[in-house]
Amino acid sequence: MRQQKENVIFKSIVIALCVSLIVIIIMALLIQRWLTRPITLASYVATEISNGNLDNHIVINSQDEIGNLLRALDRMQANICIANEKLTQQMLEQKIQAE
Repeated sequence: MRQQKENVIFKSIVIALCVSLIVIIIMALLIQRWLTRPITLASYVATEISNGNLDNHIVINSQDEIGNLLRALDRMQANICIANEKLTQQMLEQKIQAE
């Protein structure tokens, strides 16, 4: 009788540990995905900006450090667009004056 109780307890503990391990793995994957998705977006946008593509639309949903990074990239992209427009305008004005 005692052996049966011990077996039931052992099986219950093993099942509980397996279920806990599965839950921990699933939560770790979700947290990893939650953290890496915005970082991957920031890396993609930074690469696109460095390649001269300034038409990226950045959706920012977080208020943490990653959200701050995305907002900074968005501002940088907007400032580069403004600087490019000013430079283009100045070049046109100089071209008109030269003629």
